[in-house]
Amino acid sequence: MSSLQEKEKSISEEDFNAPISEKAVLQSAIIRLVNGPKGAEEAFFESDYHPRVKLNLLYNYSSNMILLSEDVEFIINALGSFLFKDREWIQKLKRDDYENVIICALEALWNASEKRLLTLSSIEYYQKLIAIGKQILNIKIDSYAKEIVAIFAKYLPPKYAYEMLEPIMNGKAKGDIAKELTHTLSILHQKEKEA
Repeated sequence: MSSLQEKEKSISEEDFNAPISEKAVLQSAIIRLVNGPKGAEEAFFESDYHPRVKLNLLYNYSSNMILLSEDVEFIINALGSFLFKDREWIQKLKRDDYENVIICALEALWNASEKRLLTLSSIEYYQKLIAIGKQILNIKIDSYAKEIVAIFAKYLPPKYAYEMLEPIMNGKAKGDIAKELTHTLSILHQKEKEA
């Protein structure tokens, strides 16, 4: 850890202007490693860290990092912030950067769902996740983002999954999204039979 911290300190602030900022990558990794998911959330929402560091706090989850349930809660909170653009630095992002980080966060939720970490700690987080999923299914965004929502919905309790998927139900989904939706619905129906 100390070698990572020394390397980060040796890189000048000007590196934040590079297309890929090594300083931002290192700072975000150090924050998560040293302070855990709660530290990542605090750095994302309440700190004066550079926006590139805040973006990389979510990009961290595209690695093979071992996720904790608190990481999932942070990802949900950060995704909500992105979708509702409630931070000035998010509003200033280029469209590609904006969509890429949303997709990265959705992939992290998909990964968490496959590892059975999408069992959330409270109804509040299920409601946040439903709102996020519905928003993604309703906005103009890369269709892959919508596919991911349709995929990880199968890991949710059926009542939450159906509510989240409502925008693409009843023949509204097309192509790969429709294919994933059909697969997810069959799994949800099976869950209901087994309950």
